[in-house]
Amino acid sequence: MHSNFRFIQRAALVFSLLVAGSVLLQPISGNPAQAASVKAAAGDAKPAAAGRGDEEAALPQKNLSAPVLANLAREYRESPDDVAWGKYVIYLRDLLIMPDFAQANPSDLIAANPSLSDLHVKVIDVGVKNAHLWTFPSIPENHGLIFACPGKTTTIPLPLSIVLRDGRVIPSSFAAPAVHPAPAAAHGKKGHRAVPRAAAHAPIHAPIHAISAGAAPPSLAAFGRYLVLIGGDRQTNALWLKSYKLAEGPLVEAPELFASLPAFFSQNVTGKACFSGSDIVLTVQPPSGPASAADEKSDTILQSNGKTLAVKPTNAAIAGYKVVLKYLGGKFGLAGKLPDDAPLSVALAFAQNICAGRADVAKAWLVDPKLVSIPKYLGLIGKSTPPMRLVAMSSGSGSRYRMITSGKNDLIIDVGRITSPGRLKGQLAVKGLFVAPSDAYAAKMTGALVMPQPVDKPVMDNSDAEPKTPAH
Repeated sequence: MHSNFRFIQRAALVFSLLVAGSVLLQPISGNPAQAASVKAAAGDAKPAAAGRGDEEAALPQKNLSAPVLANLAREYRESPDDVAWGKYVIYLRDLLIMPDFAQANPSDLIAANPSLSDLHVKVIDVGVKNAHLWTFPSIPENHGLIFACPGKTTTIPLPLSIVLRDGRVIPSSFAAPAVHPAPAAAHGKKGHRAVPRAAAHAPIHAPIHAISAGAAPPSLAAFGRYLVLIGGDRQTNALWLKSYKLAEGPLVEAPELFASLPAFFSQNVTGKACFSGSDIVLTVQPPSGPASAADEKSDTILQSNGKTLAVKPTNAAIAGYKVVLKYLGGKFGLAGKLPDDAPLSVALAFAQNICAGRADVAKAWLVDPKLVSIPKYLGLIGKSTPPMRLVAMSSGSGSRYRMITSGKNDLIIDVGRITSPGRLKGQLAVKGLFVAPSDAYAAKMTGALVMPQPVDKPVMDNSDAEPKTPAH
């Protein structure tokens, strides 16, 4: 009997060794899902800490290292081209959807994978738990960014001249998402839940790169949200704004968020931008270098009588100022107001920004940004006293308004629709500015009072904000 017991004990030992060997000797492919599952099985084999008091020590340690990612980074450094870089980015994108990697802190991922810090990755927290933007601004072959959020990851193209500065997920409206109670379970036979026939055969639409194992976390698209990106042009420092609707499938561009801004806002306004809750705070600064000299250079201006006048534009330095793009649930607007599309509102908004000293924002209404030298010549930049008025004039085509300055000369503002082909065709803009001698009859006419445009304070919306992840 004793010999039989020893034989059974040896057989059990041999069987356990064979099972362990079959788990640890499985081949690891280049697929992040298979590599992560094998590493997790190997990590579970670690002995638990002695004692039951230390529960954290008894849990298996998650291995966030990805050897394949290091190999792809080495291949890119040896042969830096678009193909090698594309392999690295695609593997990283697929890696970030794995459960352990999706829930890990980005700083832990970077510490476990040195290639990320070597390639100067920049991680931006978009204000939602476990949702981040991953980009590599110093890599010449990088033409996009990775958006990783609960349940999906996707790549977003980025123009070559644009550098990404910040990003945020904002709600489609300020109303709280409706919470629908779970339907009461219908029971057929005693102790068994009846499943409707339609629900049993309902199609399931999986998001991009959905988690393959386990239940997927709630998608951000289920609550109606937008992803808003802000950046700037490397050469001109012009603002760059982009928005996407979070959908179950691919991201859908949402240009309607910025449709209420002036036609040439993103082309003529320079400076930096940051988020304050769901609002965007702009620090507008005049362009420096050759671009600034080109705007100021103007030897002659056109008067209302058709004759030209030689001028020397004033080069008074204008300090940077802040402008708030107020988010009103579905659209951004200047100073918290959605401008009307009437010609008077365009002329009035332009005149208000001139009166407030915001010449760079005033350019956003101009077809030609160099026209801003005309109100500079008249000394209207920052002039608010005595109060000026905007009077409608008769015009053969479009709409023309006289800005009564109570000075030697008035400013004529010609508003019309853009006729050149492109995405701005049909929108209203200031097509021309002219200088006209003051008119005693026009000075007696009533009109819209021109006052500096107010700027509302941004409202903090941190209902789902998380602590910012340090940029790397």
